[in-house]
Amino acid sequence: MPTIGEFTRAFAAITGTEFGSIMKLQRVLRDAGLLTTGARGVNAPDMVPLDAARMLIAVLVTDKPSLAPLAVSEFGRLPAGDRIMSEIPTPEGAVFSGLTDSMSLEETLAGVIEGTAAAPLEHRKLLSRNLKLSCNPTDLTAGLTWCDGRSSFSAGGPWLMLLMDRQANAQRLDEIAAEQEAARIRARVFAGYGSRIKTVREVDGDLLMEVADLFRRAESGETRMAG
Repeated sequence: MPTIGEFTRAFAAITGTEFGSIMKLQRVLRDAGLLTTGARGVNAPDMVPLDAARMLIAVLVTDKPSLAPLAVSEFGRLPAGDRIMSEIPTPEGAVFSGLTDSMSLEETLAGVIEGTAAAPLEHRKLLSRNLKLSCNPTDLTAGLTWCDGRSSFSAGGPWLMLLMDRQANAQRLDEIAAEQEAARIRARVFAGYGSRIKTVREVDGDLLMEVADLFRRAESGETRMAG
């Protein structure tokens, strides 16, 4: 696994963001207890996929490091909504076989990073073309799509299947609508120009593969840099 220093330098290059901004983001998240912490220098602790997931969520949701802990707390804990997968999954889709409907957005993303880091090269090439992560800071929702499936994340959790019998599920559908409206109100801090101007920010498979590569290289025994 990469140290926090190694990861931060590489993450800045991968996302095309100034190193100083990513360093500030990392420190704010670490001080909030949202990243692995420990000693400094050569004894710095290793980063884990969950740390990478939280860093990705932070840069997707907000440009303000001061809002990063709130962004990670709000978006990271979003429950999985409706997941749609092909009845005949592709081989590269095996990366997602360990995901469950009980996993939050940050847990799912961490699982994807860990899974793609260990995936065969030929599967990774296909994933890089098909994998995409999106966040909507305006509505407090997120989505993950891949070769043979997609999963949504929102404050209300699963709702699509409930529409098959609206009458029987009327109360739960009303509760979900109220939960999502409350989430939109909380999300206004990220919305910039206001909640009526929709914002969707996304990263594609190439970027996610490069983040996963940091863990692949570390596992393969390349030189460990001081944190």
